[in-house]
Amino acid sequence: MSTIRATFALIRFAPGWYALNAFLQILRSGFPLIPALVVREVFDRLSGTPGLSPGLWLLFALLVGAVLARVTALFASVAVDGRTSSMTNGLLVRNALDRIFRRPGAQTLPHTTGSTVNRVTTDSQAVADMLIANMVVIGSAVQAIVALAIMASIDLTMTVIVALPMFAAGALITFTSTQIKRYHAQSRTAAGEVSSLLRELFRAVQAIQLGNAVDRVTDRVRDVSETRRARSLRSRMFSQVFLGSVWSSTSGLGAGLVLLLAASRIDRGELTVGDVVLFISYLGWITEFTALFSQGLAAYKQASVSLERLDDIVEGDAGLSAVVAPAQILPGPETPRPRQPESELGRLDTLRVDGLGYRHPSSGRGVSGVDLELRRGELVVVTGSVGSGKTTLLRALLGLLPADEGTIRWNGRTVADPAAGFGPPRCAYTPQVPHLVTGTVEENIRAGADASDEELRQAIHRAVFDRDLAGMPDGLETRVGPRGTTLSGGQVQRVAAAQMMIRRPDLLVFDDISSALDVNTERELWRRIKADPEATCLAVSHRETALAMADRVIVLRDGAVVAQGSYDELRETVTELRHTTADDSVDGRTETDGHLDGEVVSR
Repeated sequence: MSTIRATFALIRFAPGWYALNAFLQILRSGFPLIPALVVREVFDRLSGTPGLSPGLWLLFALLVGAVLARVTALFASVAVDGRTSSMTNGLLVRNALDRIFRRPGAQTLPHTTGSTVNRVTTDSQAVADMLIANMVVIGSAVQAIVALAIMASIDLTMTVIVALPMFAAGALITFTSTQIKRYHAQSRTAAGEVSSLLRELFRAVQAIQLGNAVDRVTDRVRDVSETRRARSLRSRMFSQVFLGSVWSSTSGLGAGLVLLLAASRIDRGELTVGDVVLFISYLGWITEFTALFSQGLAAYKQASVSLERLDDIVEGDAGLSAVVAPAQILPGPETPRPRQPESELGRLDTLRVDGLGYRHPSSGRGVSGVDLELRRGELVVVTGSVGSGKTTLLRALLGLLPADEGTIRWNGRTVADPAAGFGPPRCAYTPQVPHLVTGTVEENIRAGADASDEELRQAIHRAVFDRDLAGMPDGLETRVGPRGTTLSGGQVQRVAAAQMMIRRPDLLVFDDISSALDVNTERELWRRIKADPEATCLAVSHRETALAMADRVIVLRDGAVVAQGSYDELRETVTELRHTTADDSVDGRTETDGHLDGEVVSR
């Protein structure tokens, strides 16, 4: 989709608001033409009969009325500008996020998180600003046309002569528009690189300090910031300073031509003093149109870059048309409710997977032909060497990756859309690296769940987090930083486990949830989970504690199931199980009762 088509699609999203905006812009631009006509008449009357006649007082009243009308139109247009801009920006942000969330949950974004956030926020606002800027250009264009018409009715020849430099300036600005777009694209790319780098650095503060890399990191930040500064400066110098100097020079040239041409015409009686005043006044408004046009054109070129950047993060063939598609962004009776899991599935009795397969397009690796079965109350553990497909299996089962083959049956009923059928609260899933948010421990555990205090306490107990919580001075109000900063690795995992359990899901899916726990804490976690007869659990783990407590172990090798059975049955015959360990260390540091030797670890 071209930029012009995308622009009209956004206008069609709120045609009434854009029409009102254009009308108000025409009013606010039209009223300033009236004072020049009034002043022209005043000068002509004063030249003929000195003194203030009653007619002059009426003209002064008309002048004051025009000023008040313009101020009123100005305030109204600013209010409508804000409303229209926020609606357009909201639509772009909403659609961009919608397309991102439609991506398979386990597929990474095509760009870094920092760059993606920069595109969704800054680029969306740039497009909205462009539309508002060009609404202003429409009003200024009508103003310029009316001004030229009035000037031509007074003296056509002089009007053409003074207008020629302005049209030349407009042609120059149009000719340089490609350069505007290129410089802005480079500026936006550099800004995204800075945002991405800063985000990665904030996530790795301790690693940078431990690696004695502060100076190197500082130099890197300085380098990318300098690149951003240089590119932003070049873009602004070209789109603002250069173009601004063009229209300001044009204004001075036009005023000079008016004065040169007017002198002889006044002597011959072809022009009055009032006509000259009107020409100079209108020349300023026409020159302003040239300036606004150049700024609007620059904004349009910059917005085309922003639309391309938004298009670049959209998954699928819909492209930019999906980003600008109409959608409801304000609360109302038609606001779609969050998607709920398939209600007809009922409480879990059995979950059967037949021939499940998925291959990653980039590497060709994955899983194929996987068969497994879970019954209510069971703990089934999937294990295997690194790269055997354990995580891919979980994600394909839950619909986070689109399965290439196989069927999934819940209580004998085929689940056509696992992403919808296995969503919360029916299933709960924690990845290898749990994601916590900035807030309190309680906020992270509840995560929006409408649970009672007793349900919160039970979830904390089942996750074996009660002893840790008792040792925290602020208890549930303990602040958690981004990605669990201020908590140890094991504490992060158990907060994530409590977050799952507070919803009492039918199926708990863990991806190596106990990797940072000591043996005793891990054993207690699995024991408490198995103590609930309604809890059905599918977990990935290589730890002997989890394997020994499992009702059934599934061994993967190169994406295929090579063995199933109890740990005791398989550990002597299956190669992968001969290397399981009950090691209670995490990166060489022993964790006791969920604390890494009292050290705070950022994960």
